[in-house]
Amino acid sequence: MFNHYIKRKAAITLLFGAIFGTAISFLSIYGGTLQAKARNSESFYEKSDVDFVVPAPTKEQLTDLDSLTHIDGTDGFVYGSVSLDTPSGTISKQDLLVFDDLRSDSYSPYNSRRLIASKASIDGNPAYVDYRFKILHGINLGDTLSFSLRGVKLEYKVASIFENDELYNHGTFVVGMSDVLKTALFSDGNVKYSSAYISSNNCQETWNYLSTNYKPLGRQKSRSEFESDEDYQKYLTEFNSNNYSLEITQFQPKYELAKADSAGLLKTANAVLVASSIIPFVLAVVYLIVSRLIKSESSFLKANLSDYNGGENIKYFALDSGLFLLFYLISFAVASFVQFSRIDYYIVTSDFSSLFIAAVLSAFFGSITAVFANVLSTHSIKRLRKYKHSSSDKNKDDGNK
Repeated sequence: MFNHYIKRKAAITLLFGAIFGTAISFLSIYGGTLQAKARNSESFYEKSDVDFVVPAPTKEQLTDLDSLTHIDGTDGFVYGSVSLDTPSGTISKQDLLVFDDLRSDSYSPYNSRRLIASKASIDGNPAYVDYRFKILHGINLGDTLSFSLRGVKLEYKVASIFENDELYNHGTFVVGMSDVLKTALFSDGNVKYSSAYISSNNCQETWNYLSTNYKPLGRQKSRSEFESDEDYQKYLTEFNSNNYSLEITQFQPKYELAKADSAGLLKTANAVLVASSIIPFVLAVVYLIVSRLIKSESSFLKANLSDYNGGENIKYFALDSGLFLLFYLISFAVASFVQFSRIDYYIVTSDFSSLFIAAVLSAFFGSITAVFANVLSTHSIKRLRKYKHSSSDKNKDDGNK
């Protein structure tokens, strides 16, 4: 029986097992990644402790904003692009965010609620990265990252990994401001922020204040940059008359949009995961139908499986279903590895669990279907043989009469 199976049936079992496993695993992984995209975008706006992003504030402006009762806190940062050396090679243009300091209670996307992993002690200057940066460049906690700025080489070690920063598509590299970095960035020693995050306890009041009063003084030019007082006054008039509210980012509307998009993505993801559990039935039945159409297989079953050969029946179908499941699991593992190696965003625990539950259910129901269909097929063959035997016996009796 074993030799027959290897010669006549193993190839078709291997083929369908591979198709089965690959189809189900890709659907399961795809459903999981859709869930991740939906929840990651929503999580960014929900957990960042940020309500507004304002352009180019000065340090004095942030101090004034912090004093307002409707504002919980602010965090200014300098944005830049550097050539970054990593253990896996050099990144020619990497987004760099420089905060005054790195702390877990910051009013930014880099707070404890969005922390994935961290290292308790770092020997050197600490740096943060988001999960997208980690995956894209194979970065781990404790890795050394460095860049040069105006002839000064600065080295950092990865201290924490956070969920993706949705405002930057290629991952973020975050460091704290140091005296060396301040001197390299600002020749006059005065920090000029690119932007600042603002956390508010009354968004409407804060918006009314910012849209009416805020001006990006960090980009305001000085008198020394103009030839005359007249030119400078003309510039100031124009600068102060501009509507800077258009440059202020409000997180709440974006959060509402993210929730709406998330709901749509989750519906699609759930449909895909349901499909990944239904398709096993279809593929298992197709597999059994195709395998029964093989003439040598059909002849073998009719000749060797009978009511009086239960042990051989069990061995044969155990071998058939067992190898089918084995081939499925192997192809599922391979397809899953390929998919996971290409994921470039953070998947939360709930997504992993639902994804693997779908995969396990697919394997279970597919195997049950295969066994059940095998039993039905065998039962039909046995009934056919009984009918043929009874018809033959009846014909013999009629002939004797």
